[in-house]
Amino acid sequence: MSLTILRRLYAWIPVFLVAVMFVGSYYIFVVELCFYTVTSIAERVTLLVIYNILFAMFLWSYIVAVSTCPATPPERFHFSQRMKELIAFGNTTGEFGELIRNAAKQHPIHTLTHEGNIRLCDKCLLIKPDRCHHCRDCNTCVLKFDHHCPLLNNCVGFSNYKTFLLVVLYGCLYFAFGAAASLCYMIMFWTGAIPDSPTKIPILVMFCIFTFILLLLFPFQVFHCHVAGRNRSTIEHCYSSFTRNGLSRDTFSLGFWQNLKQVLGDKKKWWLIPINTRLGDGYLFVLCLGLPPLLANKGGGGVVTSRAAWVKTG
Repeated sequence: MSLTILRRLYAWIPVFLVAVMFVGSYYIFVVELCFYTVTSIAERVTLLVIYNILFAMFLWSYIVAVSTCPATPPERFHFSQRMKELIAFGNTTGEFGELIRNAAKQHPIHTLTHEGNIRLCDKCLLIKPDRCHHCRDCNTCVLKFDHHCPLLNNCVGFSNYKTFLLVVLYGCLYFAFGAAASLCYMIMFWTGAIPDSPTKIPILVMFCIFTFILLLLFPFQVFHCHVAGRNRSTIEHCYSSFTRNGLSRDTFSLGFWQNLKQVLGDKKKWWLIPINTRLGDGYLFVLCLGLPPLLANKGGGGVVTSRAAWVKTG
């Protein structure tokens, strides 16, 4: 078995563990807690209805986030055949620089490298659109790249950022509800309000695991609500975008509600449903100052003329 196949299989281990968590937690809550511990029919129905709604939304969002392929730059951003031939022969000056200039004229580019060059990817052989970065794990450039998530075995970016937010949101609600319900019945066991039962152990385990995951997940939810409200990606939050006006972390911020619409869509009734309602195409963005795109033919700046100036990092 080749090393590549082993790496691919290894990358699915976190997803498998999440699947085990889904199955195990469902069994403990529904069978051990609701059917073996809860005696009141009204309480049982209430717990089952709320739990199954949260479980379904959490699972639905997770499946969509895992299965959605990362959006990649369209063909118009890729190098021409002649440019690829020049690269193959190691000729990345002169004619290559001129071809880059001509190609860049066709693309509205706002963000540059910190050296003032057009951002290029020497792995995918393309001009990077705004907010696009190369993912080392997936070995491809991803539009509006946020980060690579091992628990999804997928890149989080333009195509699935909304569903990723919903995974975190419904995950917090799911684990909070499960932890609260299990805590209530653990207290009843300890105080003698209900008779001791073997179900006490799995319920205690569920409470501990749910509480631990919630403590990890909630700060993550707060962080991503913050960056979504500022129309930033995780990378843009950590590293300011560079435009001809200088550095800024809020290059693409259009105001809180407009920023949310960029991710969740125009219609609020679909915001909490894990379906595609995002706006835009993933490579054309409006700047907060309404600046016109930086084109390569304006002053001749912003275009690399040598391979040494290429941006090789994500």
